Amino acid sequence: MKRMLVLAALLMAVLSGCSVPGGASASPETVPSASSFGSDPGGAVLTHQWPQNEYTEGLPRPAAGEVAGVSIDAERGFLAIFLSGITEEDSAAYVEALKREGFRETEKTSEVIAGQGYTSTGILLFDGQTYVSLAYFPDQLSLYISRRA
Repeated sequence: MKRMLVLAALLMAVLSGCSVPGGASASPETVPSASSFGSDPGGAVLTHQWPQNEYTEGLPRPAAGEVAGVSIDAERGFLAIFLSGITEEDSAAYVEALKREGFRETEKTSEVIAGQGYTSTGILLFDGQTYVSLAYFPDQLSLYISRRA
């Protein structure tokens, strides 16, 4: 349980770091409108396709899994992509694909979830311009992507 709290704290820290530096409001140049790839104004994107925008530009698409949902937070400046039908090995292969594209691992945590029989993993990668935070749970991979302003 204690390690789960550490993982949750890491993910919260990563997400809070996705805001525009200096508390400035996001501009249309740095954060695409959610409507640019089919969504409602609330930020939940109504698509099950890999989004094509400045957040995903230059990122490899995972070889496995299906897009279960996409969300954008224009206030904080990040895009979230939720994949299902993905294994731990598929997740690790995606991390390696990101590394081949020039990303380096800056943080990593994993925890065996007591009584659940699985390991949860969280990884933060950065390539000098884009942050990618990955959280793996059985059959699910969540990606939080933000770009340096």
